[in-house]
Formats: sequence, structure tokens, C-alpha cells
Amino acid sequence: MGYQAGVGLSGGSNINVFGRNAGQSAQGSSLNFIGTSAGSNSKGSNCIAIGPSALVNNSASSVIAIGSNAGNLNTGSNCILLGNTSQTGNAAANKLIVYGTGATPLLYGDLASLSLGIGTSNFSGALTVSGSGFFTSNLTVNSNLFISNNA
Repeated sequence: MGYQAGVGLSGGSNINVFGRNAGQSAQGSSLNFIGTSAGSNSKGSNCIAIGPSALVNNSASSVIAIGSNAGNLNTGSNCILLGNTSQTGNAAANKLIVYGTGATPLLYGDLASLSLGIGTSNFSGALTVSGSGFFTSNLTVNSNLFISNNA
């Protein structure tokens, strides 16, 4: 639904496209594209794109991209890509990426290893934080506590 929505679309069943040029030349099945040019030239199945130009030129399956330009040029399957971003080209599978306003993701998660980075995509543990932390209540450590000063 929308001007030239689904033009050149090919593939299986369960395909919904809403928005001007949404889903143009896309291939696959179980696709849901909402927004201007969302999902255009996407080649994966089981994908959801919500937002203008979300998931454009995607070549992976089982991807959710929400936000303007989210997931463009994505090649990693089983990913959740959130936020308005000009960052494109995710190639890693099984990721959760939440963008803020900068080039570094606000949150970067590895869904396979259950690791989460805040302000970083380089993990050194199950939770890696780049920057300072502030706690308004207790911080409980149920194992050893290591403090290092890398100044």
C-alpha cells in the first residue's frame, strides 16, 4: 500500500508493504516493511523493517530493524537493529544493536554469548561498560572484586 510499494517484489507468501517505494525489488517470504523505501532491495526472509529506508539492501534473514536507515546493508542473520542511524553494513549474526546519535552503538549485545556492551562493542565480560557508572542503591558482588587503575 503506497505509491510504488512492492514494485518488483518477488518471493513467497505473507508479505506486507506500507509506504512509498516500500519493498521495491525485495525477495523473500514473511516480510513486513513499513515506511518510505523500507525493505527496498532486501533479499532475506522473516524480516521486519519499520522506518524510512530501514533494512534497505539487506541480505540476511530473521532481522528486525526499527528506525530511519536502521539495518541498511545488513548481512548478519538473527539480528535486532534499533535506532536512527547512518551506520550501515552490520555483518555479524546474532546481534542486538541500539544506536544513539553517535557512531558507537549505545548498546551492543551478542545474543549467542549473552554479552552486552554499553558504549562499546568490544566485550571483556558478560557486561562491559565504556564510561563511568552511577548507582543510586547498593551494588552487590557475589564473587571476587577486582579493581584496576589503567591511568
